[in-house]
Amino acid sequence: MNIFKHIDNDFNYIQGMAGDDIFINNETQAKKAIINNLPVNSQSDLKKISSTEELNRGDYITWNYEKWLIISEIGHKRFNHYYKGIIQKCNYHIKFMLDGIVREYPAIVDSRYFDVETGQYINIATGKVVVTMQLSEESAKIGLNDRFIKMGNAFKVVGKDLTRNGLLILHCNLDAIDATHDDIENEVANGKDYYYSLSISNGETASVSVDDTLQLTVELKLNGTTVTDKEIGYSSNNTSIAIVDQTGLITGIAKSECTITAYMVDMPSVRNNIVITVEEVEVPETYTLELIGDTSPDTEIVTGKTKTYTAFKKDSLGDIVEGATFDFSIDPETTPADKYTFTVLNNTQCSIKANGVTYYINLVATDKTDSSLTVSKRIKLKPLF
Repeated sequence: MNIFKHIDNDFNYIQGMAGDDIFINNETQAKKAIINNLPVNSQSDLKKISSTEELNRGDYITWNYEKWLIISEIGHKRFNHYYKGIIQKCNYHIKFMLDGIVREYPAIVDSRYFDVETGQYINIATGKVVVTMQLSEESAKIGLNDRFIKMGNAFKVVGKDLTRNGLLILHCNLDAIDATHDDIENEVANGKDYYYSLSISNGETASVSVDDTLQLTVELKLNGTTVTDKEIGYSSNNTSIAIVDQTGLITGIAKSECTITAYMVDMPSVRNNIVITVEEVEVPETYTLELIGDTSPDTEIVTGKTKTYTAFKKDSLGDIVEGATFDFSIDPETTPADKYTFTVLNNTQCSIKANGVTYYINLVATDKTDSSLTVSKRIKLKPLF
């Protein structure tokens, strides 16, 4: 029986019209494939897959939000149109402790395995399981006597089969759980031997202004000792409020709150959070002063005449600030003091009388609450004719 046979010759048309969306390995771009039941298998954990996309044995296929593994040899593209293979559902995610890091893999764990050549299941002795997963540079590190916990039991690797390109096949025996070293709750064999903790020294909360930055200080420890050779990642649960780069530098975007998470890249479950409040930048109010004489032009005073000058304080909108008070003074330049009479009338007004001719003075008003805020007016003392 040809388990790969399609009844329709126009494969591209069928795939385009009836194909399912799949994701190959870690790709984020959806691809199309036709997935059908195997004639020799009435169960739903085995399917045949056909696609114009390149497929290889050992590829992970995400389909209908589930992980599947290509377990058959693919060979060359058939009839220059499409690839075909058999996929089996990964019924478990299993964890191995490798180099002090918990690695998790989608895997097929069974007390029997499917022989793609005969199309039959082969049973395995009681107390033994076969684990089939994708062969990668990382998973290849799994060795004899390594252990994993699943279904409430511990299993130890006693055999390692690399004869099928793309696949890592582990033969495992039932093993005793060691409550002293095994993290039973999280299903990590020897998990208690490696305890990681991550702390953020900035505290549980912090604040940053819009368009300003804040640097997080993070410390990772293994069994209480600081480690620096593990990568730390960062994420924001709302990038419209604040963003964070991979050095832990936070930038405020908009006024509100969000949560920034620091985590161990190799073991994302080792993490810590900080709540960031993003505040609007308060722009300080700006003020200006004005000096206005009671007659025009207020930059000239005729000998024998007196003018009254009033100081005003205005905000950034040009509105007069009520209650502002001022100090008045004269910068006489080279003008003799007897050529004018200067009188402070109150906190907002002063008067100047011209006693001589063709002299200049600078009248200065200073805000009593902010001595840096001043205004001056250059005034000419001139003769009557």
